[in-house]
Amino acid sequence: MKFHHIQSLFTQISDCQKEFIREQVPALSFRYMGFAKTVMIALALATAPLFAGNIILDQYAERRAITEMEAMGKASIQRAEEVISATVAVLQRLDRDKIETCSAEDRVIFEKQIVEHGMIDAIGLVDAIGQRMCIIPDRDLAGKVVLPPLRVDGPLVGIGMLDRAYLGARAAVISWDLKNQTRLFAEVTPAVIALDPGPEYLRSYRRTELRLGDNLLWYDVGGYNSEATTPEEQLNVEVASELYPLVATVTAPVSAAAFVVQDLKVVAAAACAGIAVLFVAIGVWLSWRPESEANDEFVAAIRNGEFIPYYQPVMDIESGRLRGCEILMRGAVQTAILSRRDSSWPMLRTTDISST
Repeated sequence: MKFHHIQSLFTQISDCQKEFIREQVPALSFRYMGFAKTVMIALALATAPLFAGNIILDQYAERRAITEMEAMGKASIQRAEEVISATVAVLQRLDRDKIETCSAEDRVIFEKQIVEHGMIDAIGLVDAIGQRMCIIPDRDLAGKVVLPPLRVDGPLVGIGMLDRAYLGARAAVISWDLKNQTRLFAEVTPAVIALDPGPEYLRSYRRTELRLGDNLLWYDVGGYNSEATTPEEQLNVEVASELYPLVATVTAPVSAAAFVVQDLKVVAAAACAGIAVLFVAIGVWLSWRPESEANDEFVAAIRNGEFIPYYQPVMDIESGRLRGCEILMRGAVQTAILSRRDSSWPMLRTTDISST
């Protein structure tokens, strides 16, 4: 009868084992799902600042590039205004001093002005149709027209362009109306306007144009072709002069602005990568701790029948009679989980098996 009672106990243990497995398998699957969700959330928390940071850096780079381009356009306009104003001042002084003929005396004064003002290559007179009457230094006039015809209601200052060029800048002809059907003029060297301002990251990709009046090109630099890109892929800045009909246009691709924040993006990517590793490590630790792994291995061992019950009798010392038995569970195959009693015993304490 006592042996029958022992068999009954063993049957209860087997039933508890099965019930324990049925309870633990859903929990195990839920743990794996929680682990995957934790990793995904950690990656999202780490990469979201990177995407937001890249957008902010791109916007900052575009604003910075536009500011630099405006400064480049203003520098071109300022230089052109200075050249025109200085040349007009020279011609006005000649008019005031009545130096307005092609006489030998006036030629000497013309030559002196050229020496004193390095930006002026030549000084002379033109007639009403814009044809040279004389020029210092002496050149072959050849009836060449260098200025548009004189108009009664035209401005006192006239500006034209010659074919001679240097570094993308053309030689300019600036005239002053003497009100006697003739005009004093001065040829300005192209080198004085051929400046190339701006930071290196923009100068390598941009195109700058300086135009006069009715789209008359004075200066252009840069090999960027805006026709090859869409308007959304390029930055455009126009700066107009307040003194003369001058307009400077600076065009650059949007990609050129990325060089401003290129190093910052590398630092941000490295920082977000470190944060991602940290978050994933924390998520793994929270969702898959060593004791959880041990519990899962314990469940798998029970499910695979790796435990064998050993019956040990409990004797009454005084009467020598069998009072019951103690059942010890040992593993059929010695594994790491079975050798760590401290890691497997808490699992037993939390189930009905130990109480049984």
